[in-house]
Amino acid sequence: MGTRDGDRDEERTLLTDLAAGLADLGWVGTRAVGATFGLRALDPLEAPFLFDNAESVSRALTIEVSAELASLVESSSVVGLAVLPGAMRRPFGLTRSLVRVSDWRGAVVRTHASLVGDKTFRALGAEPVLRHAGELRRPRPAGIDGMDLHADAIAQWGYAGYFTWNVPLWPRTVLLVANRRSLDRLGHELRSVVNQAAESMRTWVASGMRRADEHERRAVPTQTQIVLATPDELAELRRAVEPVYDDLRHDRIAAVVLDQLESTTASEPQ
Repeated sequence: MGTRDGDRDEERTLLTDLAAGLADLGWVGTRAVGATFGLRALDPLEAPFLFDNAESVSRALTIEVSAELASLVESSSVVGLAVLPGAMRRPFGLTRSLVRVSDWRGAVVRTHASLVGDKTFRALGAEPVLRHAGELRRPRPAGIDGMDLHADAIAQWGYAGYFTWNVPLWPRTVLLVANRRSLDRLGHELRSVVNQAAESMRTWVASGMRRADEHERRAVPTQTQIVLATPDELAELRRAVEPVYDDLRHDRIAAVVLDQLESTTASEPQ
């Protein structure tokens, strides 16, 4: 299902269209689920600085965890099938570097349909805004100071700017989701086939995550300057986004998921 030209909120549009039965199956960033349906179970996947790299995301999203998280996306109109790991998004500055908290203050930052993303940028003192793809197709998009990106996207768009390499904001994890009515019409056998296909997709994507971090460093284009935050600057950034974690813990289910993810990442080998 394609996006609509000029749609600044395309992920939310895709989910609402899917819920309305305009499509049977789809995939969308997990970040958009809470903003669209108010179901916050997947929002902890975007908790800022929770994951260090793409491989840690892949380790956290085992087959069992992927299926468990997807099952929490249940409504009268949609059903989650699997959650797929994704590459890390880092701060990319167009008009300035985004390294320390003071760099973010007053910056206009492109965001998406994401409650966590919106709250994170506001906690850092930035102004989050939505933009559609057509507004970004230029060497220096007008009206924004930066965004969260990964290296392949920087190269694809042909941007020059500042890429804060050691500030992993969050991964772009993806939800495979189905229209409930369409899925129920399939019957048990065909529904099992769909579930097996979703599991196979998760396994295939996860296998690529083991090489994603090494590939990303090589993919940074030559016109982009890699910048690094100091340990003190990293600590200041983490303190600034603590209200985002507090907000997640106000939701009963999101709090449980966040605790599980924090436990998983804390036990990883250093």
